[in-house]
Amino acid sequence: MLSSILAVFVAILIGFLIIMLLWPEQKSIISNFLLKFSLAIGLGFGVSSCLFFIWRLFNLDFGKFILVEIFVIVALILLRYKLKKQDYYRELEELSIYNPKAESESFLQKIFSVGFLMIFFMAMILFIQFSIKFPHGERDAFAIWNVHARFLFRGGEHWIDCLTNNIVWFHPDYPLLLPGIIARCWNYIGHEAVMVQILISFFFTFAIVGLLFSFISISKSKVQGGLAAWFLLSLPMFIGFGSSQCADVPLGFFILATIILFSFQDKLDNNNYNLLILAGMMAGLAAWTKNEGLLFLFSIFIARFITVFLAKGWKTCLKQLSWFTIGFLPILLIIIYFKTQLAPPNDIFLYQKLDQIIVKLTDFSRYSITLNAFIESLCFMGGFIAPVLLLIYPLLMGIEINTENKLSIITTSITLFLMLMGYFFIYIITPYDINWHIQSSISRLFIQLCPILTFLYFMLIRTPEEALTKIKKKIKFLKFFITSLTYPILVIHINSLF
Repeated sequence: MLSSILAVFVAILIGFLIIMLLWPEQKSIISNFLLKFSLAIGLGFGVSSCLFFIWRLFNLDFGKFILVEIFVIVALILLRYKLKKQDYYRELEELSIYNPKAESESFLQKIFSVGFLMIFFMAMILFIQFSIKFPHGERDAFAIWNVHARFLFRGGEHWIDCLTNNIVWFHPDYPLLLPGIIARCWNYIGHEAVMVQILISFFFTFAIVGLLFSFISISKSKVQGGLAAWFLLSLPMFIGFGSSQCADVPLGFFILATIILFSFQDKLDNNNYNLLILAGMMAGLAAWTKNEGLLFLFSIFIARFITVFLAKGWKTCLKQLSWFTIGFLPILLIIIYFKTQLAPPNDIFLYQKLDQIIVKLTDFSRYSITLNAFIESLCFMGGFIAPVLLLIYPLLMGIEINTENKLSIITTSITLFLMLMGYFFIYIITPYDINWHIQSSISRLFIQLCPILTFLYFMLIRTPEEALTKIKKKIKFLKFFITSLTYPILVIHINSLF
């Protein structure tokens, strides 16, 4: 147990040091700690997975790999110390997680804080129950992801033998972020242990909650941030998939982290582009998590190009995309090597030819089947009650888009549209039975997008504090209006008596 925690902690420490090196405010390590720690979880797991994959390619002694990670940790600490000493961070803008307009917690905030903590602990208990009941995860976990990890751990120089389509449902072309970090931790402790997969799944799941709460608390209000996290935790399928030990929730983490880092960049007025490097790393790690991550990398690149080009011109657009590319390029090179030199072709394109794909693209019944499935999955993703509440809440609160959040909302919307189109057309051209393929995978696709769908929804909706302020103003106006009418009516009535 302790050795598993230590192995996971070392990876998170690497991520945290990278965050501290590139973060645009450095007043103290604990400032915005929840946000930094949440980002560090996925970043650390991803970077360690990439390092482990490179080590596996050369088949070196694991003791040397540990030395490499120690060297990385020491180098990051020394580099940050040097930059701090040179006043590199002095004039960079601070991002505060607290609403500067609120000097103290309101009664509304206290109520929502208690409610959020209750939901949070209930979600943790539910996660633990799922993990005890299914310690090896869901079917895809022990048939794909954990088996890949076992090949990496047990296979020695023959681990590459697992990259074959001869094993049914093995998906050897899937990227290796999750199997890589699992196998790395197993090497640390010297044996396979289900606690490693459970811990990694736990951290990924609740890091999403931390990211969502932190960002919306900064951009909107703490109550709104709590509501967003509350909503996500109340979805049974989110905790279910989180504890399944599959790669869909980790992919959702990297998608959300990329969007949030872009959104933070839009809030900074200075010319520091460190957050874009971090965003690039997160997007690259999304592509290293699942094949859908490659679609996300393409979608966010296009979305950002359109948004920044129209809002700030081509010079700023080119500069931002260049820094973004610096972040994801090293990881993309690893993926290209894996896809071209090691992994077999994807099964979607392996089992059919171009003329068969064209026939499916012109079969409009497939469009109807897929569209109906998308609508049904989107409407009932959180059960029957969630869609009703999501429709009622905007009517009560109202919709408001702040100028500082406009770029973030547009970027997220375009990214979502492009990804949904990508998912849609994969179903159209699938070589498998379309109904079976949709039923067996569509819930996974929507759980990948669930964090940014929640993010977008609560960024568009007015906060409870803003709604109450609007109501108070309307009540004051109504009182003034009634008073204004009452006086002349009373005078007229008195005059009529005489």
